[in-house]
Amino acid sequence: MPNKCCATTKARKPSSAAIRRSKGPLAVTSLYLKSDRRINALITVICLALLTCLIEHQVRLALAARGQARVDGLYVGRPAVPTGKLVLDALTGIRPIPGTGQSPPTIPQLTDLQLRLLDLLDIDPRDLRRRSLTCRKRG
Repeated sequence: MPNKCCATTKARKPSSAAIRRSKGPLAVTSLYLKSDRRINALITVICLALLTCLIEHQVRLALAARGQARVDGLYVGRPAVPTGKLVLDALTGIRPIPGTGQSPPTIPQLTDLQLRLLDLLDIDPRDLRRRSLTCRKRG
């Protein structure tokens, strides 16, 4: 009987090792939240993190399409590879003025760096009202 138990245990090891390997280095443990407010907060943080990654990805794709890898003036006035944090830091000072009636929303006094980043993100600061919320392929 002991041999049969050992054989069964040894037979299970590869399957549990496979499960451990499938989780990879980013193994996630269970997270239990006690209130809807905390669930909403966690979802908000995850969405903001995803948005930051998508902004970084879009800027890098646009740079690669132009044969470049760095944005001039992005890091303390020097060229730098764009990260989500650097891009958002550079765009921090933007204060849009909402449109009223027939006048469209505007963004006054953009720096050259902000204009370049908005261009890389395919955002026209003069035409904010018509900005599509859907993703489209660059061609």
